[in-house]
Amino acid sequence: LERFQEQFSERDDIIYTVDFYEYDEEDYQNSWKKYLFPEKVSEKFVVKPTWREYKADDNELIIELDPGRAFGTGSHPTTSLCLKLMEENIKEGDSVIDVGTGSGILMIAADRLEIYGTDIDELAVESAKENLELNKIDENKAKVFKGDLISVVEDKKFDVVVANILTDVLLILLNDISKVVKKDGLIIFSGIIEDKCEILKKEIEALGFEIIEIKADKEWRAMLIKAN
Repeated sequence: LERFQEQFSERDDIIYTVDFYEYDEEDYQNSWKKYLFPEKVSEKFVVKPTWREYKADDNELIIELDPGRAFGTGSHPTTSLCLKLMEENIKEGDSVIDVGTGSGILMIAADRLEIYGTDIDELAVESAKENLELNKIDENKAKVFKGDLISVVEDKKFDVVVANILTDVLLILLNDISKVVKKDGLIIFSGIIEDKCEILKKEIEALGFEIIEIKADKEWRAMLIKAN
């Protein structure tokens, strides 16, 4: 503040005021919650913050969520695109792994399946476990692990691999992901910025995989991929 005043206090073309407010630490930590409301993010899924009320229609599936410090509230296009592809393509009985699970929102969406989730961030793992419990999902059915993908799953392969992560990370994880998806299984990628879509597409096709569909929302893209 002192440096700012030193630089601009003598200038006539800049008018500014400095205001100070006192907040309790608890109020500061929870102030962001007032901006989150229930949101329908796909044909079926409605993401409801735990502190909001919402009356669901008969065809709606509610995801109760307290994102805490982990990414994934459903409001961001990358998450909603991913949920739409999951809703349209995952069948009952499919085994699913969510790589970089964050808040666990994608695990919750697939709660009728055998679900694994991995994240290297301890805070994200804790947040995902709390949200799974909040949604009354059996801990024996949905398992969250901390660690890198290969060490966590060992020799297990999945019908569907989901990853909603930035493109640069998807490129790093692509080879490992190709090892844990079953033959003819599906991969759902989101978090892809438009400018990097072609780069990722080339790397996927170099593995011999087929890109079935690309969904778009603003500058963000999500891919449905078949592992041949």
